Amino acid sequence: MKKFFKILGWTLLTFIVLLFAAGSLFIYKVKNGFPVSYETEKPEISVPADKPAILLFSKTTGFRHGESIDASKLTLRALCHKNPSWFLYETEEGGIFNPEQLAQFEVVIFDNSTGRVLDDEQQKALEQYVENGGTLMGIHGAGDDSHHWDWYEKNLLGAKFSHHPLNPQFQKAQVSLLFHQVYLSPLRVMMNGMFSSINLRTPPSFTPSMERRFYLVEICCG
Repeated sequence: MKKFFKILGWTLLTFIVLLFAAGSLFIYKVKNGFPVSYETEKPEISVPADKPAILLFSKTTGFRHGESIDASKLTLRALCHKNPSWFLYETEEGGIFNPEQLAQFEVVIFDNSTGRVLDDEQQKALEQYVENGGTLMGIHGAGDDSHHWDWYEKNLLGAKFSHHPLNPQFQKAQVSLLFHQVYLSPLRVMMNGMFSSINLRTPPSFTPSMERRFYLVEICCG
């Protein structure tokens, strides 16, 4: 009988240790991204010169909001189908973040991109793209704190993500669309996962060339 309880005790201890290790790895992945790798090869693409081009980037190394990514892709594809003058390029390869190819796009969308997804040179290319007049948009998970990128946090987010409130996490949100010609109904009510943030910057410190070049939006999967 003693042998049985000894084996049971070691089994429970092993299970607890493994559970703790798995939990620690998950938390590290959510906060920092894991595993992290970078694509440096430039893709071969042909962007039509006569169409506004959209770059939809959904690479993740942190928590992956799979349903929201899929919903965002479907929404953007539907909008481009409705507006055939638009060109949509979807990728999870960071090699496209170079000055020459970024300059061909009207807007870059981080579709729930979490964790470290670009190397230092690619991050610099995106910073210069925006400072030269390009537009950067982030969807949902793009607003968390796993990117470890000061410029991104300061200019796109304007705050540091802290946590999701748990009671309740999902609340009704009434969204008024204030900018011109977004091709969506002007007023929408939806269930949305709320964020709590710290270190809010009021007002955001945009330079004139960067004014209204940043948007953080929600596209829900429900």
